Amino acid sequence: MSNRDRKRSVLLLVLIAFTATFLATKTTTAVPLAFVQEVQCNVTEPVCILVIPDGSGMTFQEARTLDGEVVDVTVSVLIWLVDEFGPIGPLAGFEAAHLTLQAPNGFTLGCAQDHVSAADHDTDADGWTEFTLAPRAGGWSQELLEIYVVDDPAGAMGSDIPALPIYFNSPDINGDRQVNLSDVVLFAQDFGDPSAPIRSDLLWDGIINLSDLVVLSQHLGVECP
Repeated sequence: MSNRDRKRSVLLLVLIAFTATFLATKTTTAVPLAFVQEVQCNVTEPVCILVIPDGSGMTFQEARTLDGEVVDVTVSVLIWLVDEFGPIGPLAGFEAAHLTLQAPNGFTLGCAQDHVSAADHDTDADGWTEFTLAPRAGGWSQELLEIYVVDDPAGAMGSDIPALPIYFNSPDINGDRQVNLSDVVLFAQDFGDPSAPIRSDLLWDGIINLSDLVVLSQHLGVECP
């Protein structure tokens, strides 16, 4: 091997080592260690939000109780930074994409990921952000809703943050992020059954009837953008 080739080989090894170090550093420092310090949500009884894959469903300000009352269940979340010594304080600029709402035992799936929705925006200077926007999602869930920081419920500290009685249903009954004939088949199976699950009770009034079929028909053909 000539001197020129040896120099190229050495340079290539240096570049590979530098790139590996850079990527490792970026991976470990990209997401700060954080947890949910506080949650504010005006939900005192179970509510349901109709979600549509294209985002045209209900916002968190338009949730419905079983008796038809419209209530605002905006979820406000305070995020704190933590290190190996414990909590430090409010974390500004925490990315919205890393703070999500999930129904762990349900079938509500967002268009981008398996969560229901991500926070509206990065945390502000005081560490706060909100969930208000209509989720782009399908499927259904009648399980308590949990807040996830990255992949952990409530974040690194395992805080005792209560789950929320916020349920979901959608004309995309099977949760494949599109409303089509497969959903019509499932609806037909539930129609008129008083013991049928929340998935086909699209108006969430305790009865699966023609009014729910109207909601389903209005969204046939809708899918994630």
